[in-house]
Amino acid sequence: MPNVYRLKECPTCGVEHRRRGPYCGRSCANKSRTLTDDTKRKIADGNRKHMASDSPSAEKSKWIITQQRAGHGKTEETLEREMESAVFLLYSLRKKLLPKGPKL
Repeated sequence: MPNVYRLKECPTCGVEHRRRGPYCGRSCANKSRTLTDDTKRKIADGNRKHMASDSPSAEKSKWIITQQRAGHGKTEETLEREMESAVFLLYSLRKKLLPKGPKL
């Protein structure tokens, strides 16, 4: 069902669109958003808690941040590809080196 919504103009960038809501996209909607100090503190606490965890996504974030701070000049996409290939290599080595489980 194309063109379900009426034609509107985004208040942030002025683009005409037929999407739900007044904004053309998420980035324009976030530009008009103001964060209170309390909200900023809650976001920072959540980020600290995530980075302190041992989840795979936290490890990936830590690795990307470390590589970016090293100043190698690589983009985030390149770093993610390198990490995925390194993780694949580790899993393949693990399969070869670790003994197989008991056969049932």
